[in-house]
Amino acid sequence: MIVLAQLNDLLSLGLHRVWKRTAIAWTGASQGDAVLDVCCGSGDLALRLATVVGPKGKEKQRDCRGKAQHNEVTGLDFAANQLVTAASRERELPAAWSRPKITC
Repeated sequence: MIVLAQLNDLLSLGLHRVWKRTAIAWTGASQGDAVLDVCCGSGDLALRLATVVGPKGKEKQRDCRGKAQHNEVTGLDFAANQLVTAASRERELPAAWSRPKITC
C-alpha cells in the first residue's frame, strides 16, 4: 500500500490528495449520513468519508432488542484483494469513529 501511495504522489505530483478532498466535498456527505462507496478499491475515499460521517453516525432505527443501529459508510468492490486491503486499513481508524463496512 505504501508503494501505491508513493506512486500516486509521484505521478500526480501530489494532486491526488486534492482530488480526493474535492471528491469528498462533492459527495455532500455530512455528520450522521449513510454513504455507499461503489468500486471502493483500497478504501481511500470510504475511509475519508468515515471521518466526515463521524462517530457512530446518526441513529436510524432500533433492532428488535432495542439496540440502536447507526448509519455507516459502506465500501463495495468486485475485487476481493482490494477489499482485503480496505478492511486492513479500516482497522487503523480510531475506535470511536464509525467504521466503513467493507463489502464484496
